[in-house]
Amino acid sequence: MSATAVIRRGIALAIAFSATLLTAGCASGGGGGGDDGKSTDSAAAGTETVAASDTATESQGNGESEEGGTGCDLISDEVAASVLGIEIVRREPNVDAATGGISCLKGTERVTDLTQAYYVSVSNIPGGAVFLDQAIGEADYQPVPGVGDRAEFLASAGSLFIVAGTDLVTVQVVKGGAPSSLDGCITVAEEVLGNL
Repeated sequence: MSATAVIRRGIALAIAFSATLLTAGCASGGGGGGDDGKSTDSAAAGTETVAASDTATESQGNGESEEGGTGCDLISDEVAASVLGIEIVRREPNVDAATGGISCLKGTERVTDLTQAYYVSVSNIPGGAVFLDQAIGEADYQPVPGVGDRAEFLASAGSLFIVAGTDLVTVQVVKGGAPSSLDGCITVAEEVLGNL
């Protein structure tokens, strides 16, 4: 697979991850997810998102990148908790070995009632910036000046897509099962961009 195809796949997975988490990410049932960032609920892990299942075979099992960091290094528990208004009890880092991308979900334990789902999801895809226009396509995005080199907000998913140099950074904030405001995404994005 060419490098371009791998990066496009990574971006598609990041967008699918953001969109799918909004509708199903925290509704997968039962406990699980602890401080170690690994799901203990195999049924939930299998249904959480297509992106997660597609990358599972290519991701490093410990959620660490080749440089030793994890996606959860992008966002502190303190910022996630302040944006969500809850205590962070779930941390799920992921590394996509094909793209070198890292991601993390922080929030509540897995829940069956979507109105109880609170989480922040962040990712960074190296080299992904060149595919932003393809990735967002015809969706109703709102340009957000002053965040990274370019940023687009998708209100219906509470997701912010940011160009940072050659990287594509994604941020999603969901509170009570509903997409959060642009302000919440910007607060998270500021820390993520500072941690790149």
